[in-house]
Amino acid sequence: MDFSSSSDSSDEELLEILENIEVVRNFRVRNDPFVEYSEGEFRDRLRFTKNTVNYLVQLITDNIRPTTHRNRSLSVAEQLLLTLRCYATGSFQILIGDDVNVHKSTVCRVLRRVTFALARLTPQFIKLPDTDEEIRQRNLMKEELLNIDAEVNDIFAEENGGGNAVRRAVINLF
Repeated sequence: MDFSSSSDSSDEELLEILENIEVVRNFRVRNDPFVEYSEGEFRDRLRFTKNTVNYLVQLITDNIRPTTHRNRSLSVAEQLLLTLRCYATGSFQILIGDDVNVHKSTVCRVLRRVTFALARLTPQFIKLPDTDEEIRQRNLMKEELLNIDAEVNDIFAEENGGGNAVRRAVINLF
């Protein structure tokens, strides 16, 4: 008995069928907060205005630009919005992923990438004192602010009846 001829023809038919099958790929639909939300709603959800977010996108684009467009990778703006949403709400990564329609492992990677990109910008926007003189000046400014606070508390105590009120005010303020 020769089984090879029937086996070969069925294999060829099977291969032909498999080659003609279209693979349906499902891509998750992502919402665009720039379009979806008004300026007020945008600020409520992300703690930044649309203009500020656009400015930040320009600053970090070179550091986090996706290297591929396969599988609809997240754009720089989408990555930044995801990160700002996490910062604003303090939510779990799985919940942020549900909001943005990405997996929680993607949220983790994006948070890390964007946070490091934003941290690289700190020298441009945060100035710490370098010299001993600058440190002394800052400490002097803090002392002056504390003196103003003490004067306000004294006035409060005089109006509200004594040292007990001062202690309560200090406890409430700090």
